[in-house]
Amino acid sequence: MYAQRAGNKTIGEIIVKNNGYKVALGGVVASLCLMLMLCTAVFPVLNMAVPLYMGAMIVVVAVEIDDKWAFVTYSAVSLLSFFITPDKEAVLMFVMLFGYYPILRRVIERNIRLFLARIVIKTAVFNAAAVAVYYLIIAISGMSIYDFLDDFSFLGKNLMLKILIIMNVIFIMYDRTLDLLEASYVNWFRKTYLGKK
Repeated sequence: MYAQRAGNKTIGEIIVKNNGYKVALGGVVASLCLMLMLCTAVFPVLNMAVPLYMGAMIVVVAVEIDDKWAFVTYSAVSLLSFFITPDKEAVLMFVMLFGYYPILRRVIERNIRLFLARIVIKTAVFNAAAVAVYYLIIAISGMSIYDFLDDFSFLGKNLMLKILIIMNVIFIMYDRTLDLLEASYVNWFRKTYLGKK
C-alpha cells in the first residue's frame, strides 16, 4: 500500500508531511515516555534505566519526522516530567543528558566527518552534563557531596574518578546501542512492519 505513488511521492512520504501525523506520533512517544517515567515512582531502582529507554524512543520521532520534531517531543516530555514524576533524579537524567543526546548525536554524526572529533565532542558533552546532573541532584536533595560519595564507598579511593570512568563506559555502550537500535529500526522494523523504505 505504501508503495503506491502520488506523483513522485509515496503515500508514506505524504503522511509524514501531514502535521496531524507529526503531532500524533510525537504525542504517542511522549505518552510512552511519561508512562515509563512514572514507573520510577513504583520501581525506584529504574531511575537510571528509564531515562536511557526514553532517549531511545525519541530516536523514533527523529527518524520518522526530523530532529526538530524530536526536540519538541523531548521538550514536552521534559516539562511534563517535572510536574508528574516524584523521582527528580530520573527527570534530571533525562532532561540534562539522555533526552536530548540522541538528537544531538544525529547532528554530530551528520556534520562532523572525523571519527576522533565526534568521539571527543560526544564525550565532552556527556561528562559536562553528568557532572552538572549530579551537582544539581546534590543541591536539590540537600545532601553534601560526602553523603553522595558514601553510596559509592565500596569503590575505594579516588571515588569521583572511578565513578566518571564507569559512567563513560556506560555512555560508550549507550552510544553504540543507539547506533544499533536506529539501524535496526530503519533497516528492519520500518520495512517489515510499516512498509517504508
